[in-house]
Amino acid sequence: MNRILFTDAKDTATRIRKTVPTAKSVTSSVKRIIEDVRRRGDEAIHFWCQKLDKLELRNFTVSDEEITHARKTVKSDVLKTLKECADSVRKCAKEIVRNIKTVSFSFNHLDVSVEFAPVESVLCYAPGGFFSLSSSLLMASITADVAGVKNIYATSPNPSEHLLTAVSISPIKRLYRLGGPQALAAFAFSTESIPKVDMIVGPGGVYVTEAKRILFGTVGIDILAGPSELLIIADKGANTKTVALDLLAQAEHSPDALSVLASPETELLDSVEKEMDSALESKEVPVWLKKKANKIVAVCAGLRESVGLANSLAPEHIQLMVKEPDRLARKLNNYGALFCGYENGAVFGDYCSATNHILPTASAARFSSALSPLTFLRLRYKTTQKEDKMPPKFARCAAKFAELEGLYFHSKSAYLRLKT
Repeated sequence: MNRILFTDAKDTATRIRKTVPTAKSVTSSVKRIIEDVRRRGDEAIHFWCQKLDKLELRNFTVSDEEITHARKTVKSDVLKTLKECADSVRKCAKEIVRNIKTVSFSFNHLDVSVEFAPVESVLCYAPGGFFSLSSSLLMASITADVAGVKNIYATSPNPSEHLLTAVSISPIKRLYRLGGPQALAAFAFSTESIPKVDMIVGPGGVYVTEAKRILFGTVGIDILAGPSELLIIADKGANTKTVALDLLAQAEHSPDALSVLASPETELLDSVEKEMDSALESKEVPVWLKKKANKIVAVCAGLRESVGLANSLAPEHIQLMVKEPDRLARKLNNYGALFCGYENGAVFGDYCSATNHILPTASAARFSSALSPLTFLRLRYKTTQKEDKMPPKFARCAAKFAELEGLYFHSKSAYLRLKT
């Protein structure tokens, strides 16, 4: 483990962030791919799929027969697990929607309403890097469906059998066998074979994240999700083996994932490190993860200092493995998902605890939110006049304000209402 001395919350958070290698800039490369797809459509998609993914595709779509075959051949316990994940996601999304209400009120002879309306079409991206994340596909597509999105598409460059099965129990209209910036560009602009969508959601690697950044404005996006993150705050009551495995579970997402343990107990830090070393002896552990374990961060800090560190770090996940988690939870402001209790953990949020696992990273929890039905809803205002004329008070206010701002025709338009 990488022991970092706690100084103050902001400085320590900054030094922790610096332990994660900075990704090289891929902006120029991604822009070139996006522009090529915009100009050449399907031809460019074929070119970049072959060049980047070594995929020679006759058809971009995955056939219904292939999806049906995967569902029929997958083991029954796998199908059951996928359905349990889907049910938990739908439960949370429905509860959120149930509590979203249209706001209506009267104001100076006007009926005013604030309405929520879903976007019409969405692409759910499932990355094909280290792991095939069928869970992300379910989290995104089911949440969009509950929000009321009519046309839900998905794409993944290397769909596994369990991902294909996940599609079969999801509201996804069509699955495509595409990945990378070329896939996102195709759905942002449309091509001969690919429909244009209103939003693109879902996690991805550095190239996909950069593509989302560039395409925002042409399409809507959820968040710019980067490498996964976990901060565990633990006291002496925490099970050190559980803590160790939770830190390793987060680290195995990717070489640039961030796992951090903060505790006032130096003995706990030492014990967790021993448990990690023991767990890494397994032959199932890849070499890169064994090397990565040396970069898992440990900070000796009191619980109050750890809360300050958490608010400065603003991580994707926080686990409060302490005796009174609710007391600390009230002081936390910045996180994507919070897990309270010695046995609770991010691993459940990844699959089955009803909450969504598409969350803000890289301190973006300071200003952005987890994926939810709200991601797919547009807030719209509507005003309706209740009498034959607009109130004179409105006309005078609008005209005067327009004069203050130097907008001639705004003022003339408002004054006209006073004369008619």
